[in-house]
Amino acid sequence: MPIALGLCIKITGVDNRARDVVLQTCHRACISAKAEAGSGLGHELRNTRPADILASNWLCGKPAAFDLTVVSPLNPTFISEAGRTAGSAAVAAELRKHSANDAKCSELGWTCIPLVAESYGAWGSEAVQAFSRLASYLATRTNSPKSKVELYLVYLTMRAFECLLTDN
Repeated sequence: MPIALGLCIKITGVDNRARDVVLQTCHRACISAKAEAGSGLGHELRNTRPADILASNWLCGKPAAFDLTVVSPLNPTFISEAGRTAGSAAVAAELRKHSANDAKCSELGWTCIPLVAESYGAWGSEAVQAFSRLASYLATRTNSPKSKVELYLVYLTMRAFECLLTDN
């Protein structure tokens, strides 16, 4: 599998598979969600769309803006810390996403939730929490064990990211 040495891989065109897995899972869990939320906003926000997926009524009735990205711990910016601390590239990417999107999301009444995966498979802590919540909703809806739904969701999403990395 090729390694992405850039800060992150922009998910566009046919590489929206990971986004679509999360979007379809939201729909299966009866969570109203739409892709590319923010692209219909005013001119000043149009090019800085804060959400790959906007999930309505995510937590306490507040929408969540999911922003998916893949980051490589081999990036020169991260490699030193990544050698000492597992998941540090994901943490840095989450912070970068918050820095870029929190103000826009707050203005729109949304919660920014970066869904970050490292190219070697580790998920950022916010993605883990979001997948756990999504799995709870889906488990309730399908009357399935939450642990089974969590594993399935992570598996599907990682397969989508794996395809994204091998297609580039």
